[in-house]
Amino acid sequence: VEEANKQAAIKKNDRIVTIGGIHGVVASASDPETLLIRIDESGNTKMKIDRRAVARVLTETSDAAPAAKE
Repeated sequence: VEEANKQAAIKKNDRIVTIGGIHGVVASASDPETLLIRIDESGNTKMKIDRRAVARVLTETSDAAPAAKE
């Protein structure tokens, strides 16, 4: 039940990570079963995913982790 509530609470512009490790920003959350996410900074590349595929929603605090050195 808690997981279903988390999935239902996902909204446009949320930063998410999928269970496959794909990072994106929610472009559309109007469908109860799927999300449309942007997976690049320009916003041209989008992907339709199941809401169940969202592993976590990144928040300001969890997103503030130190960046990996390249």
